[in-house]
Amino acid sequence: MKLKNTPWTDAEDALLAQAITDKISPARLSVRLNRSVNTIKRRMRTLGLSEKNHAHWKARSHIEEKAKRWIDTAAGRNLIGLMSLYSPDASLECACSGDAVYAGHEAILQYWVPKLRSALPKAFSLIKLQIQDGRAVVDYLSFEEKPVRMFMTFDHAGRIAQSACGPRGCLKNAA
Repeated sequence: MKLKNTPWTDAEDALLAQAITDKISPARLSVRLNRSVNTIKRRMRTLGLSEKNHAHWKARSHIEEKAKRWIDTAAGRNLIGLMSLYSPDASLECACSGDAVYAGHEAILQYWVPKLRSALPKAFSLIKLQIQDGRAVVDYLSFEEKPVRMFMTFDHAGRIAQSACGPRGCLKNAA
């Protein structure tokens, strides 16, 4: 049995979140995770996991899935696929080489064409992905393999409605 102060892993937290969907009891989880039932219940409370909070976790994983799709599509240099992830009236603010705002599909398309064409081999490699305040915060390597942070907000259809990027460390709470 793990000790009370044994740190929780992301995989264990994911299993706890999935347990709500699958209606797995803390007693069953105790066997799988080698942790006490009370420790599991306490962690679930800490994470806000309950049937009523399940919608929050489902939305959170949906945002994460969409952000991962964006990074994979950019890494694949798939311009058509990338543009399909943006809402027709989306906006993109870029502070990577001076402040610029691109509004609408056409402007965002013009932004991405040269970047995807001239991307270096490790471009769009994911460094870190987190969800904050209902939006994705993606740290990745730019088309020039420089560290960049992108904030993404999604519309109800799951498309990018607003995004802002800049050198990693430069943007704190954009978008």
